[in-house]
Amino acid sequence: MLADVLPPGGDESGDRARDKLMRALTDDGFAPGPDGRLRAAAGRRVEILLDQIADIEVLQEHLVRIDREVDTDPACALSAVKTLIESTAKIVLRETGGTWARNVKFPTLVSDAQKALDLMVGTLAPDKAGDTSLKMVLDGLYKVAIGIDELRNRYGRDHGRDTPLRGLTERHARLAVHSGTAYCRFLLDTLADPAAPWRR
Repeated sequence: MLADVLPPGGDESGDRARDKLMRALTDDGFAPGPDGRLRAAAGRRVEILLDQIADIEVLQEHLVRIDREVDTDPACALSAVKTLIESTAKIVLRETGGTWARNVKFPTLVSDAQKALDLMVGTLAPDKAGDTSLKMVLDGLYKVAIGIDELRNRYGRDHGRDTPLRGLTERHARLAVHSGTAYCRFLLDTLADPAAPWRR
C-alpha cells in the first residue's frame, strides 16, 4: 500500500519528503489509486495493477521508454510501442500455456495471443449476441497491432537508413502510443478477467 512506503506527515521535514516522493512517482507515471495501490497514471500509459501480472517490470520498461520518447523522438516511440505489444503477447501466451518460436513473426505472435484469449474473429460463436459488431471491433483490434508493426518497420530507428526520416511527427507517434497501449490494456484485462470466455 502507498501509505506503507510514504514518509509520515505532520512536520515540515516529513511533508517535504512526502511531496518529493510523490513528485518522483508522478514523474515516473504513477499515481495512487482509490485502494492505495500504485497504478500507472491515466493518459499515455497502460493502467495495470502492479500485482496483477507476473514480471510487470518487463512492461514498465517499455512504458517508461514510451513516455520519454513520444513527444521528442517519434521513431523511437514507435519501436517502444511495438516491443510493448510483443511483450504483452508473450505474457499472454505464457500465462495461458502457449509457446512461441524463437524467431516468430510479429503477426503470428499477436494472432496466437488473441487466439489464446478467444479474441480473434474466427473464435467467436456464430450465434453470439452482437456478433457482427464484436467481430468488427476485434478485427480492428488486430489491425491496430499489425499497423503499428508496419509503421515501426517503415519509420523505426532499429535499422540503418540511407535517407532521413520524413512525414512522421509527434501527432502520429501519439496515435500509435494511445492505440497500442489500448490494445495491450485490453489483452491484459481479458487475461486477468476470471469470467473471460477463454477460461472455459
